[in-house]
Amino acid sequence: MAHAIIFTDNIARAVLKHGDSLDSDSYPAGAYAIASHLRNLGYNVLVIPYFTKMTFAGLQKIVDDNSKNLLWVGISTSLLSANADTESFEIYRENWDKSSDWLVEPEKLVTSYKKAYTNSAREMPASTGELNKIGAWLKSKYNVPLLVGGAVVTSFKNGFLGVLNQNVKILTGRGESPIEEITKSLEKDKTFPFILPSNDHYDDHDFKSRIYNWTDADMIEPDDWLPLELARGCSFNCAYCNYDRKSTFDSYRNPDILRQELISNYEKYGVTKYVLMDDLYNDSKEKVRILYDKVWSKLPFAPEWTSYMRLDMFYGDPESADIILHSGAKLMTLGIETLNDQAGRKVGKGLGKERILKTLDFLKEKFQDDLLMHSNFIMGFPDESEESMLDTIAWLAQNKVLYSYSLIPLWITPPSHSDGVIKKHQISNDNEKYGITWKSEFNWENKLGMTFERAQEIATQGSKNKNRITIGFSDYPILRSLGLSQKEIANIKSMDEMDSVLKNRHLITDKIYNKLDKFLNYKED
Repeated sequence: MAHAIIFTDNIARAVLKHGDSLDSDSYPAGAYAIASHLRNLGYNVLVIPYFTKMTFAGLQKIVDDNSKNLLWVGISTSLLSANADTESFEIYRENWDKSSDWLVEPEKLVTSYKKAYTNSAREMPASTGELNKIGAWLKSKYNVPLLVGGAVVTSFKNGFLGVLNQNVKILTGRGESPIEEITKSLEKDKTFPFILPSNDHYDDHDFKSRIYNWTDADMIEPDDWLPLELARGCSFNCAYCNYDRKSTFDSYRNPDILRQELISNYEKYGVTKYVLMDDLYNDSKEKVRILYDKVWSKLPFAPEWTSYMRLDMFYGDPESADIILHSGAKLMTLGIETLNDQAGRKVGKGLGKERILKTLDFLKEKFQDDLLMHSNFIMGFPDESEESMLDTIAWLAQNKVLYSYSLIPLWITPPSHSDGVIKKHQISNDNEKYGITWKSEFNWENKLGMTFERAQEIATQGSKNKNRITIGFSDYPILRSLGLSQKEIANIKSMDEMDSVLKNRHLITDKIYNKLDKFLNYKED
């Protein structure tokens, strides 16, 4: 019996040199956070990953096999959107809808990527037609609603979807409070609550004392990298970022409960590796030290993890480098974004080029290859010239401190999208303040004459470095899943070498399909 079934996925990643896709065997955190909240209240919740590889027939089988006491079915959109050509989606959707098999034929999956930086180019495999078909079937057969949540529908009004079936309900923001209210109401008398409780300010106490409740139904294996939510929000307020912020330094979970959870996962499933889902891990000196003293150093195993980090926190707190290394970090993604002093100050990155380079040299000497550093760089910030960006690219081409890096043009929400985009960053909200004007619908121009189109060209040009590697903190587990050690990963020097290493990427796909077979044949007692 399952009170709720949540379908989720992490669509294939295009991390290879030639743009080929790479399956990611992952556990998207949001769906499991919702499941844990309800499991802790006594409800049975199934979370089914790899949604995009299942046909409508496969989804129906899972629901039919676990429909006793069913109250609702959910789909998380957080990691479902992708840049792909229209034909790929059409082929996929035809197979999803018409096939009598439980799985989408591999050659018909949405895996063909193209370079696209506009939000209008992003689609979901589960779009209006698919959601309406699922919602109508659930209504007619089980009289239960389809709940659609996650990042896509939270960022865009109605998720940029069309007219939805009345049985398809959109949930935005953090879902714990609304989902609890919905589940209790449906359990009581099968009615959907007309007014949902606010989900904008989820109680810090509830989050800090949260126990993430994994079960055997999650099909966890010892070599899996589980998502781990340590904190919510970020204490910084960068002008180009639209993430939720609390502007506090103590929003992390109770260390004693967290330690118990990690030990339980180790004892039950043998898990020792995690992808930290914090917006920023090292946002306070206190957090870094307390988590080491009370969690990482007190475990009966050697933990390994990846996360976001902020470089200026290492500059202001150099002792934290050793602490984080000894905590188990293996690869971190730094948001350096720019080496231009004026542009950095303008957007909330005030460390400056001289201190950035000094801090990177310090960290490289400290970490060697035991903790790898990836960094993102954004082309086209206000107050940064083309010459400055090209200087950054030249430095990246010859630098030896960063293991990996990526370049993207600055995206600013165009006026034509303003009414549909819910979560916009400060630059998008106040074009005038940042000196932004519009040459065309998607092509902005700043006061130095830099345009989005030119920033896009510079990002593409800078990405052609033959020795460049593009592996961020959420991609690193893919390499480890192929059996590579930290040393072997560190010794990869180019994307040509990475392509060779990933020739066995079919092993990840095989693992995913083996797990899917277990999910498709699972029946909740």
